Amino acid sequence: MARMKLKAKILMLAVAPLLLAIAIIGGLVVVETQRLDRQQAQLLEDVLLNTKRDELRSYIALALTSIDHLYGAGRDDQAAKEQAKAILSNMTFGDDGYFFVYADDGLNIMHPRQPELIGTNLWNMRDADGTYVIRELIARANEGGGFQRYLWPKPSSGQITRKLGYSVALPRWGWML
Repeated sequence: MARMKLKAKILMLAVAPLLLAIAIIGGLVVVETQRLDRQQAQLLEDVLLNTKRDELRSYIALALTSIDHLYGAGRDDQAAKEQAKAILSNMTFGDDGYFFVYADDGLNIMHPRQPELIGTNLWNMRDADGTYVIRELIARANEGGGFQRYLWPKPSSGQITRKLGYSVALPRWGWML
């Protein structure tokens, strides 16, 4: 009997460290897997965001090209501005992509998906995160063009969603596109 207790103790002394090592290694594998999952998710988000940025820059370039015969030609008359608004309001990309125009003071000049905003000054409007949306878009435009993230209703669903906008300035007209 004493001999069996001794064998059991020896077996426990041999097996216990092995079980402990397996448990520690298993825990480390779980922690490392979670870290790699987070890293991979962040990498994927970065790739998607960079792709979206390139896409938005291309759309803005297309919009600017579409009104270049007016703005680029140096026309500053009201008829040229009205024609530019008509062109831009008819341009869309994807289900929810569209162009909008604000004056430098925050007055909405053109918004094809929310025409009720036209003539409304949104300079002091904040989204749910506290961002002054139009103010920040105008600031990015006046910096030479740039990106701004904000919350805004998605046209196809009406749900408030996180959006990424790219804005540019048309300084002669006092516009932010």
